[in-house]
Amino acid sequence: MFRFKQFQVEHDRSSMKVGTDGVLLGSWCDVLHASRVLDVGTGCGLIALMVAQRNSISIVDAIDIDVASVGQAAENFKKSPWSERLNAINADYCTFECTNKYDLIVSNPPFFTNGVLSPNEVRRNARHTQSLTFEQLIVKSKSILTDAGILSIVTPVDAYKDILDICMANGLFVSKICKVYPMLNLPVKRLLWNILMTPTKTICNDLVIEASPGNYSDDFINLCRDFYLKF
Repeated sequence: MFRFKQFQVEHDRSSMKVGTDGVLLGSWCDVLHASRVLDVGTGCGLIALMVAQRNSISIVDAIDIDVASVGQAAENFKKSPWSERLNAINADYCTFECTNKYDLIVSNPPFFTNGVLSPNEVRRNARHTQSLTFEQLIVKSKSILTDAGILSIVTPVDAYKDILDICMANGLFVSKICKVYPMLNLPVKRLLWNILMTPTKTICNDLVIEASPGNYSDDFINLCRDFYLKF
């Protein structure tokens, strides 16, 4: 079990465990005007719970292709203060259908494109793009976002050109990119993206997680202080 300030998460049966990438995205994504939110590949439901905490009126649908993950996310939602606004859905995103479009779609997607595939299908689907490619994620999201909607995702830094090319090919625009450094003087490791359907200027900024080994940066503490007990 992982305890946060306002909720707790069981993740032993989930394809996507609690991790820094999820906490970063859940803290960083723009939830201000998001009354309807979709969390794609929810795993244990972490990001959906974070969004529900940050926006007191948002209705959050959380989908995952893995049945066990959806079951555990549903249990985590039920135990949270926002159970009436959280829905766990077993679905393949590529064929997912919705009656109303979303103001925000958020995803910590599978992003390993090479290397040895896990023999465990659940872990393989959660970690490798063979289950959901970046292009599939972005194109599908465009079709179910409101006109002013936002797609927020986290990717490895080497996906930079691929994401830009996919957006350009599909008439989408990057409004924000945050470069995430694990520590000062180390290379950037992750990118946080805001993607829109309307032309916009791209704002770029940096986030350092640790100022020195074992010492979190002020920016990281300020970003995540509403969630981590240690902050």
